[in-house]
Amino acid sequence: MRQARAISATALGILIALAGASVEAPAWAQGCSTVCSDYYDGECIAHTTTCPGSAPSASGAAARYGAIAYGATSKAWGYSYRWASEAKAENVAMQNCAPNGDDCKVAVWFKNQCGAVVSGTGTDVFWALGGNKKAAGNEAMKQCATGGDGADCELQIAYCSN
Repeated sequence: MRQARAISATALGILIALAGASVEAPAWAQGCSTVCSDYYDGECIAHTTTCPGSAPSASGAAARYGAIAYGATSKAWGYSYRWASEAKAENVAMQNCAPNGDDCKVAVWFKNQCGAVVSGTGTDVFWALGGNKKAAGNEAMKQCATGGDGADCELQIAYCSN
């Protein structure tokens, strides 16, 4: 019993010291709660942490990846968005493209921005990044115009990571 009281007193002393310190206590000590705030395909892809006296913050907002897989011959495409890693975004994009073509390859991945894929003459493929779908698409069209013959440039897909 005496040992338990000593531990209690020590814990109380630490809490008092933390309360008086200028260093902010960790989230778990503040009574914060974290819940899944966004799901994709049955998996949690973003969390929201709420602490007493503060606004919620989304952990997924700091790193959201997306990808576009494209088949140059089949013209098949698949995309993904809102993933916490580049690898997962690429994997999901490939899974989404594969049922539509057997020549799918990851054309572009992006983090907290948008990507676009443009096809050119034959099997030419061009990609670009941008702050929104239109910007990414326009830049990919420019890439096609300068890197291809420019006559057969066609926007296939543009998508954003969030």
